[in-house]
Amino acid sequence: MATYECWVRVPVSQNSSSKRPVKVQVTANNISDALAILRSQHGADNVVGAPIKIND
Repeated sequence: MATYECWVRVPVSQNSSSKRPVKVQVTANNISDALAILRSQHGADNVVGAPIKIND
């Protein structure tokens, strides 16, 4: 499995509606799976851009 990296928006704090971008890593078989994992974990509207493969 490969490691992919992507920017996602996460809440600044528990009580805030503001969001900040952070770079996260996921392990997946391919880029489509990585995107599906990111969307399911962070919400489709919070995924910024496409995952980038950083290693195998």
